[in-house]
Amino acid sequence: MRNYDVVIVGAGPGGCMAAKVLSENGFRVALLERKEGITNITRACATMMAIENEWYINDRMYLNEKNKKIVFPKACFSVDYDGPYSPFYTWNLFSPDGKCTVHLGNYTQRKSQGKRLSVTYSKQRLLEMLLADARGNGCDIFAGTNVTDVQRMPGGIQVHSAEGNTFAGTFVIAADGVNSHIAKITGLNKKRNYYGLNAGMGIYFNNFDMPFPDAFNWMAFYHHKNGLPMAMTILPCPYPDAEFWLWGSYTSCPPHEGPSILDEVMYLWKNCPYAHWFNNSEVVRYNCHILSMWSPAPEPFIDNVIFVGDSAWTAEAECTGSMMCGHKAAHAITLAFRENKLNRDGVESYLTWWKETFPDFHDYKDFLGLFAMFEVMEEDDINYLFSLLEGENLEPTLNPYRAGKIMNGVVMSKIGQIEKENPTFMAKLQKLATSPVELFFRDSARKSFPND
Repeated sequence: MRNYDVVIVGAGPGGCMAAKVLSENGFRVALLERKEGITNITRACATMMAIENEWYINDRMYLNEKNKKIVFPKACFSVDYDGPYSPFYTWNLFSPDGKCTVHLGNYTQRKSQGKRLSVTYSKQRLLEMLLADARGNGCDIFAGTNVTDVQRMPGGIQVHSAEGNTFAGTFVIAADGVNSHIAKITGLNKKRNYYGLNAGMGIYFNNFDMPFPDAFNWMAFYHHKNGLPMAMTILPCPYPDAEFWLWGSYTSCPPHEGPSILDEVMYLWKNCPYAHWFNNSEVVRYNCHILSMWSPAPEPFIDNVIFVGDSAWTAEAECTGSMMCGHKAAHAITLAFRENKLNRDGVESYLTWWKETFPDFHDYKDFLGLFAMFEVMEEDDINYLFSLLEGENLEPTLNPYRAGKIMNGVVMSKIGQIEKENPTFMAKLQKLATSPVELFFRDSARKSFPND
């Protein structure tokens, strides 16, 4: 058995940040990661700087390219980052029939003025830098370690791996992602609502021809083979071998039989109204993701296990939110040791910060509402919705918790028009507005429930 002050499970941005801070603060730290190549990006991830032009997850984060830092002014820290990045300026949404485009922000104006919404950056380089700092300060890093169990023991916690190793610590940090195994085995998920599974592909490619290359471009579709709603997102890519990154995903539970997600995405690529954008494109590589959608945990703590990043939040805290969690959790544990409060009371500062930053700052149901719409509306409804929004001067945002509200405000201003033109659509709007969000995910949750 290997003994440490803190054992961290998961070497993504949250786990690596916690390892860096705790090792800098002088603690004995073990960082466990199931992948052999820790910095190899094998899961679909756009790696965005979250949002730069407004408050998001209770901070005003941004990339300081001059001094090569990712800055978190409210959380009071910055992170070294000297890798590549690609800016983008608006969020554009394209209707399934190819006839309407909705702009959250004026693309031409914002690009000419250099007013970016955000940037994409290299997750690989970010992890390399965080790991180097952690290793340089004495953190022990164990790649290829698959955690199977976490057990509370007198004086601490034991973490067991499939490889037959045991790691003991006073605290454990669960940074094992949105499909957290530790959230399952500790019973955290029994205190949460489950909303279903989201599956998708990330494709890196070159030679793309569209009107808004430096933007967050989002396209909604209904798959004409299986009838299910899908979405594609295209962003500029910071990696040197690819110009663009495409994410294709089912908006809710994907079919369990039939073609792979890659086949489905490529089918849409070739058959959607925007197929001509891809005429000369070439795929460099691709990866995938499976995302379980849960309500937030009541609090990110059970029996000296502290949950950071995606593991306790809904869908994803993103890389920036995960780094914030890792930083705050590490300092809370540092204080717990200094005060000799090696329990929940010792890390109260992290629990308070997490509540203020995530569930108190954003209503997760606003995020799920973007998915719920596709559980109620059919292709003609979505096309009609886009026709109501096209041409409107919408506020620039990348915030999924606000975007729906911005667009909903325009739709509500046209209620009289909708009642006359499309009473069926009006009835569906009323259902969305008056029904609990859980109602729209019952079928998806039942089909894919992970038995957690």
